[in-house]
Amino acid sequence: MPLEEEVDKCCHYIFYALGCYGWMYYMYDNMSCGLCNLCRHCQCCMCCRSGRVAQHDNCCNCNTSAVKQLTNLKDKDIVYMSYRNKIYEVPFFVALDHNEKAVVVSIRGTLSLKDALTDATAECEQMDIEGHEIYAHKGILRSAKTIKTILTDNQIIEQAFQKAESDDYSVVVVGHSLGAGTASLLSIMLKSRWPSLTCFAYAPPGGLISAAGVQYSADFICSVVLGEDVVPRLTLETLDDLKERMSSVIKKSTRPKYQLMLGACWHSFFGFPEKLPEESEDNSGNQESLDPQQPLIDGSPGSPVRQVYSGEGSSTSTSSQSVHKVALYPPGHFIWIQETRSVNRSCFGKRRYEAQFGRHEDFSYIIINPSMVTDHIPNNLFHALCYLKEQTVPEDV
Repeated sequence: MPLEEEVDKCCHYIFYALGCYGWMYYMYDNMSCGLCNLCRHCQCCMCCRSGRVAQHDNCCNCNTSAVKQLTNLKDKDIVYMSYRNKIYEVPFFVALDHNEKAVVVSIRGTLSLKDALTDATAECEQMDIEGHEIYAHKGILRSAKTIKTILTDNQIIEQAFQKAESDDYSVVVVGHSLGAGTASLLSIMLKSRWPSLTCFAYAPPGGLISAAGVQYSADFICSVVLGEDVVPRLTLETLDDLKERMSSVIKKSTRPKYQLMLGACWHSFFGFPEKLPEESEDNSGNQESLDPQQPLIDGSPGSPVRQVYSGEGSSTSTSSQSVHKVALYPPGHFIWIQETRSVNRSCFGKRRYEAQFGRHEDFSYIIINPSMVTDHIPNNLFHALCYLKEQTVPEDV
């Protein structure tokens, strides 16, 4: 699929990924008139009424209202919706998109302590995929299995196709952050049942799936990453690599440690460049020289990176024990969106972006700067995709 067409698809389906965050995200993004808009779809005391669309929503159906507001879905188009939130069980909904002829499964990202505990279960576990030895993040895999069980036992996707009354529809799975990781693993498990299935994973976690899973999912999972988002770069390997590089710089420094820490904090919050510390004369004879191109504080996609873990999964770090590990990566193929820096742009000027197909090597190290967290906020990714879609619209339209 051409880049422009895939970006257009990403921009369309991100509304479903955002809608699954419910009323809290909608109020955050619409502080001025969000409450008034939600009230148009809210109904009081829904917990006491029959025919409720969503399960485990609050008494006024605020989350359902937010989904309708963001996606323009009607009640009849929502096949299933659950906001039950436990460890290894994340909210999701299934709906019909008649414009794209798709059965959309949207999964929510991290929004509670229970979700954070799911994220923290970072051991790997083998997936049950016939003919493929694929390992995945244990906590996220359990969440995907929970959703698959609900979909299968209740035949929810089959019900959606019956409501669509057409065989031209296809299954599309979407999610952001934790939801992106869960959507990716769920897509891999459902691919054999629904061969036309595709998945759009917005800012997926880095330590999600083994190399065999990346190759298996490359044709049907599209991972969308904005700028220097830390989450798609966050793995046990990259954290260990960052720790060792920071330790190396501190050991070589002739400056007081408090100056290093203050400088790093200043750079992280305000973005002003902090010079790398100079090497101490006392240690110059027995310490390897620091490569100024090593992406410690900032870097480019072409910067060299030192791998801490071998391909077989055994650790080569001096600070790690010889415990069997499997290297995990983000899923599928990448669309990498980056802001184009303009010298003349004012502080309140419109941000400009460009998109390209990325490589997994581009996300093999952590870059410490102010945008590493803000680039993960779903609202920022949404505005970047909207900008890219505007650029593809012909001027005479």
